[in-house]
Parts: sequence; structure tokens; C-alpha cells
Amino acid sequence: MTIAEAEATIRVVDVRDNAEIARQLLTATKYCENRQHRVYLTSSWYVYMDCFPPEIILENRLPIASIVAITYTDTAGDTQTLSSALYQTDLVSGDRPARIMPIAGTSFPAVATQTYNAVRIELTSGWTTTALVPSAIKDAIKLQTLIGFDVLVDERALNAIKMSRDSLLDVNNPGLYR
Repeated sequence: MTIAEAEATIRVVDVRDNAEIARQLLTATKYCENRQHRVYLTSSWYVYMDCFPPEIILENRLPIASIVAITYTDTAGDTQTLSSALYQTDLVSGDRPARIMPIAGTSFPAVATQTYNAVRIELTSGWTTTALVPSAIKDAIKLQTLIGFDVLVDERALNAIKMSRDSLLDVNNPGLYR
């Protein structure tokens, strides 16, 4: 969401408030991202695990656009990069957790035992442009920005806005594989 969109939402006319609007907008976006376990715009992330499970399920920082690299500490203590030809990914839907598993007939390699973070996954998450972010999420960010400005004196109105924000975020909340 842009500062102009935020200004329209909270009906600000004094451009001296732009720095505060930008701050509230960032805070609102982070609130919504954290509540949904998502990342709205493209960024790089690392996921750490102590070992390879049979199937890796990535439920946070959706939508996951790509797996950049999977590295691991082998049983000799050396860092190795797992060839992308040895695993398959399910990144089809930004609304569902991403999955990684070995290709048929294989398994993930053994890793060093008693080593924290022996497996490291580098990934890219988020939509490439704000135009791709679902409108319900943008509307939730607008509502959270409004809450941040504390312009609502009526407790009922504040609670109604919070409920609306949460409903908008729930519409676009990714499902889980269980």
C-alpha cells in the first residue's frame, strides 16, 4: 500500500504527517505478515533444521517463489550443496505451504549428528509487485494502519475494525498440510 492510499484511508490532509504514515504503514504491514505467517513482497530467507525429515513442509513466509539452495553439513562435518536434481518442490500455490521431498526412489542425505542447524534452506518469498498482493490483504493493512493512528475513540468501532481486519486476513490465510 502506498502513502497516498494510507492518507485516503485515514483522511489525512497535512503532508507533514507522511513520515508517521510511512511508519504506521510499515508497522501495519508487519503486523499482518506476522499474523498470516507470510511475506508480502519479495525477500530472501533462510530456514534451518537439525536434520532432513522425510518431507520438508514450509508453512511460514508464504508465498514461496523459489528454493535458491539447500545446503547441509554431511557426516564428515563438511558443508555440501544438495543438487536440485535430487529433490522436487511443490510451490504451485501461494495459499498452501510449500513442500520439498527427495525424487522418487531416493532419500535426503545423512547429516552430521548432534549438530544444530545441519540443514539450511535459502528461499525467496513474497509477491514480486504490490499489484499481486490480494486486495483483501491490502484492505487489512489499511484497517491496521487506521488502528495505529488511534483516531477511533469509540471502543465498539475499534473492535469492529479489528474484527474486519482479522476476517480479511483469514480469507487469505494459507492452509496447512497435516
